[in-house]
Amino acid sequence: MKKVLLLTVCFAAFLTSGVEIGFANGPRRGWSFSAGREFPGAKGSFSVEKGLGIQGGFAARLTGDFSAGGLYTAIVYAPYKRFDFKCLKVTVRNTGKLKAFSVRLIDETNQTHQLDVPLEPDTEKWQTVMIQPREGRKNFWGGAADGKWHGKFRGLSLVCPAKSFPDGVKKAELLFQKVEVVEK
Repeated sequence: MKKVLLLTVCFAAFLTSGVEIGFANGPRRGWSFSAGREFPGAKGSFSVEKGLGIQGGFAARLTGDFSAGGLYTAIVYAPYKRFDFKCLKVTVRNTGKLKAFSVRLIDETNQTHQLDVPLEPDTEKWQTVMIQPREGRKNFWGGAADGKWHGKFRGLSLVCPAKSFPDGVKKAELLFQKVEVVEK
């Protein structure tokens, strides 16, 4: 059986603080929107708004509308600094009752490693998940195409996948507040 990289939820470094690359302090450079153009039909949007976050702070809103097709929408981060990371900490609110969201991490070879992160159905609660590279069986493509993590963290996508919507639902949103890189 082939070993590949599995990005798992990790709890060991849960209390460790990292480099904030998210939206808790307002709009951030380096983030952009993707409608998954390789799978036509998805529509959506990305905005950073005050009042959406914890205690009325800033948060990013990612929407997805799959009534005309498509597989995902995403917010994509291309950092100005490469990180030798141990974990990624994401604070998310599941306002669309999604079953999961996806995280894509890109290593120095330009290989993408993807994990589907389960979400609680509570639309009012903020959830914090920690993601770290691990060997296992999951999705990967591009770059070295070997499922192993190579070098530093080069990029990130937070994905609203159509496959995670409740039955019959075609539109939903996710809110993201803190996105932190915990360095080694």
